[in-house]
Amino acid sequence: MNQTNQNLKSDDEVIELGIYINVIKRAKWRILSFAIVVTLLAIMVTLTLVPKYTATATLLIEAEQTKAVSFEEVYGLDSNKKEYYLTQFEVMKSDSIAREVITKLNLKTTPILLQSPQ
Repeated sequence: MNQTNQNLKSDDEVIELGIYINVIKRAKWRILSFAIVVTLLAIMVTLTLVPKYTATATLLIEAEQTKAVSFEEVYGLDSNKKEYYLTQFEVMKSDSIAREVITKLNLKTTPILLQSPQ
């Protein structure tokens, strides 16, 4: 009885690769067609996307120095500095600041910025 159970388990574990290969052979044109359609769609989407350019810069933000020395400064407990810098960083990332800079520096008509990348 135990020998029969072992034979059944080994028969169930055998994978017939020939069956899978035949299925793939029969469907090869459908698989190839699907791959081509997906590739063409990906190319179309990529070519129609508006290019987005990014740049990075390093800025030094210095808080205004106060005349009097506070308790936190003496003992190094000033948690406002970190919050101040994070706030300034978020302000600089805002779209409204970017628009104001573009307007003030007249960057919309700068020839080098209007050229498309090569």
